[in-house]
Amino acid sequence: MDADSPEFKEWAAKKMAEVLSLEEKQRLAEESPPEELREIFRVLDYEVAPILDASGVPVGREELEKMFAEWYVRRKALPPPDVQGGWESATAGQPASPKREPNSAEGRIFGALSLDRFVGPLKRFLRFAGIIIMLIPIVLLPAYFLLSTQLPPPLASGVMTLSPTVTLIAPGQTQNYSVLTLTLPSSKLSVATTLAASAPEGLSFEISNSYVPPQEATQIPVVVRASPTLTPGPYKVTVKETEGSSVRDQTFTITVVSALVVMEHLTFVPHTVDVAKGTTVYWMNLDSTIGCCDPGIHNVDFTSTGVLSPNLKTYNTWSFKFENAGDFYYICSIHPFMTGEVSVSA
Repeated sequence: MDADSPEFKEWAAKKMAEVLSLEEKQRLAEESPPEELREIFRVLDYEVAPILDASGVPVGREELEKMFAEWYVRRKALPPPDVQGGWESATAGQPASPKREPNSAEGRIFGALSLDRFVGPLKRFLRFAGIIIMLIPIVLLPAYFLLSTQLPPPLASGVMTLSPTVTLIAPGQTQNYSVLTLTLPSSKLSVATTLAASAPEGLSFEISNSYVPPQEATQIPVVVRASPTLTPGPYKVTVKETEGSSVRDQTFTITVVSALVVMEHLTFVPHTVDVAKGTTVYWMNLDSTIGCCDPGIHNVDFTSTGVLSPNLKTYNTWSFKFENAGDFYYICSIHPFMTGEVSVSA
């Protein structure tokens, strides 16, 4: 088309009028935006701006409002975009308005606005998560109380030992040579402890002091009794240690033998033992240091038969089975004034 022709001049005047009209509409929109644009600005402040802040899009509020004002004016003046996203002129043959480039500031804005499609699912997810969070204590608290009644209590920290480790007793006897030692680890503050023992029928395991005040370690005498009809053999005794809510059960073995003689205070106790042929008799040394220089070592010497035990230190034991009937006298050859007798019946 010739630039000097009347047709071109008419077309140029028309385009200039359109441009001036758009500029005037934009100015009016910026100075006194209509209610629809006010609503858009409100959406920018309360919905779009937080999304942009979260997404890191570098666009300020003034630039954002200016872009939306321009967009609003073009939207009022131009038809909807085509399928390619561009804006076509209402008059055939006229230049189309520029398309929104994805990398432009306006393209970033409209790309951010596309996050709106995630808002609905996000809100539903948050509501669902809130329900789950509210249900957690409702479900877990009953489960906790149920499991707490089923789980065993924590173990007490104390360690118990029985001395001597080999505890012997004969039917009908009462022995008080055993000592229960309770030791608490030095890294933990000591607490008050209570002890309780349980033993099989016919056997008694009595703790002289069941309450142990806070301290690092303590030794508690134990009295063991065996009924006259108790069958020889090993028996398990359980001692329950309680420290506050902590509990520990420890098991010890008490061995019941047919006949037992203890060496105590330079004496054989009992002095005379009556047994049947084929019975095994046990000796145990309970003496320790005697006087200034005697270590308290004893032995069992049957001078008439030549049977001699090894030297027995404190808590050492020795046994001998009598196969023949008769009266058998013995002494401690280290302390000859210590004498005893075993009477074996047929």
